[in-house]
Amino acid sequence: MTSDGTVTGVVTGGTATRRIRARRGVVFATGGFTHNARLRREFLRGPYVGGCAAVSNTGDFIPLALSAGGELAGMQHAWSAPIVLERMRREPRTVAGSFVLPGDGLLIVNRFGERAVNEKAVYHELTKSFFDWDSRHLRYPNLPLIAIWDQQVATTVAGRDFGNPVPPDDVDGYWVVRADDLAGLTREVDKRLGTLGLPAEHNSLDPMFSDQLDRTLKRFRGFAESGVDEDFHRGETPIELALNAMFGPGDGPNPTMRALSDTGPYYATILGPGTLDTKGGPRVDIHGRVLRFDDQPIPGLYGAGNCVASPSAEAYWAGGGTIGPILCYAYLAGKHVAR
Repeated sequence: MTSDGTVTGVVTGGTATRRIRARRGVVFATGGFTHNARLRREFLRGPYVGGCAAVSNTGDFIPLALSAGGELAGMQHAWSAPIVLERMRREPRTVAGSFVLPGDGLLIVNRFGERAVNEKAVYHELTKSFFDWDSRHLRYPNLPLIAIWDQQVATTVAGRDFGNPVPPDDVDGYWVVRADDLAGLTREVDKRLGTLGLPAEHNSLDPMFSDQLDRTLKRFRGFAESGVDEDFHRGETPIELALNAMFGPGDGPNPTMRALSDTGPYYATILGPGTLDTKGGPRVDIHGRVLRFDDQPIPGLYGAGNCVASPSAEAYWAGGGTIGPILCYAYLAGKHVAR
């Protein structure tokens, strides 16, 4: 950077330092800060556990832009999806968020055995349920959440795509616990929770989990028989029906709901709030120029993609809501810097 604040190149690190001159400008497109635990903790609006972004997405552009006088915006926002906790920790380079939770006989409960969300909600919106706050006990009652399913789901909708938590027979589903009855499943889930390193009061099931789960399943059975989810309105929107139909619709009055089998085996896995990537960073204008606090661009410094503040803010507009604006603003930035 010159004395007048113009960016004229970059200095790269690694095995050897290189100084690269840029006569027209520098465009950063380095990803968000999904894999920077400190930035996630300090900025994101909720206890995200990580995500499925490239592991190199550690927010490197943020201190660089700040040192050049840039202003940050949207740092509390992320592109969100539930994610299988054990897969995220063992397979950080290849794990995907669970973009579709398949099966008409799969439901999600919290550590108290209560349903906490519409299981067929769009993944970005579903993730917000993890952040419900219990002001009396000062805790997140829905962190983590537990997906439970029966043998029919295990047989009919297992797969590798879209972060499907139900593994096919030829895949090592190490993240799934299995038991012949619900009492056994409760014990296995409780054991598994204790191995995940979650905060205190989030690493075990409530003592009344089993009793409440029984009541939850009976209530869900009534909803499946009537076709109306009186608690969370599962299966009442076109997008829910369309995503559910990817794995084949159910046979009941509501194709997204079926009562779990009266007999085992039963399966479960533990979900946490994850990101596709974060969507906050230096504020930019329509040309991708990084802006200072006075709304003036920093000469020669551009950014596009998840390393800068997204124009969508909290919203997730539609499928492709990430890559579409990224390509658009990268094009505008490249066009401007070339001119």
